[in-house]
Amino acid sequence: MPLSSNKITSLQFVEGNCLVIEYHEKVHIELSDMEAILNDILTFTERKPCKRLVIISKNSTITREARAFLQEENHRERKYIIAEAVLVNSLAQKMATNFYLSFIKDDFPSKFFTDINKAKEWLKTY
Repeated sequence: MPLSSNKITSLQFVEGNCLVIEYHEKVHIELSDMEAILNDILTFTERKPCKRLVIISKNSTITREARAFLQEENHRERKYIIAEAVLVNSLAQKMATNFYLSFIKDDFPSKFFTDINKAKEWLKTY
């Protein structure tokens, strides 16, 4: 499936129903980018519930507006997200992800990681 967003490298299912969403390095995500990314995700998954592993690349940033839109959309689409693990690479990403996770904590299980194997293991428990 061709992606409408050029900010993510790929969408792929691994180990059953775990969707891996991987961002390009040094990417800057704005509101229009996030709208395209979320549209790609819903199209790719055909709105079927799945686990998500989000891999945020080094030196990537997201605007406040894009982050707010992501939070709102994930809250609205929560029935399609079984659990979400977010892999981060920097202190700034950890802080932004922690804020995001606090907003959606009651919608679905979510956690951030710095180790991809620990993230995958955690997702297997759902």
